[in-house]
Amino acid sequence: MQYRTESVLFSGKISKRREPKNTSIIIEFSEFVGSDAVDLSVEGAYDILATIMTIVAQNEESFRRVEVLFDINDYHDINPFDMLENLKIYRLPTDLVIVLFDPNTGALCDEVDMGKGINIYRK
Repeated sequence: MQYRTESVLFSGKISKRREPKNTSIIIEFSEFVGSDAVDLSVEGAYDILATIMTIVAQNEESFRRVEVLFDINDYHDINPFDMLENLKIYRLPTDLVIVLFDPNTGALCDEVDMGKGINIYRK
């Protein structure tokens, strides 16, 4: 996807065969933070989510859902997830879900729908 003068590469795209308009996009939170990040504030983590949603909203293709992945083994991912999981964001153009996962096992540890403020925990 294009954002300003740069292109942004998302981690994945999911589309149901029978429902091609029901498309989800997946991105890793760390892609926007960088490996040398210091501790983020709530506002900083919120700004990163806003940037992700801005990129998605400016794209020609419509997405029903955006999933932002947080690595449970990385402190720089766990801390922002803990801050963001209690926030509710109103009037989103698409569903925004933050997901805490373990990349070693592929397990989803926690999942929060930001627009509804609902924790969707699944093992």
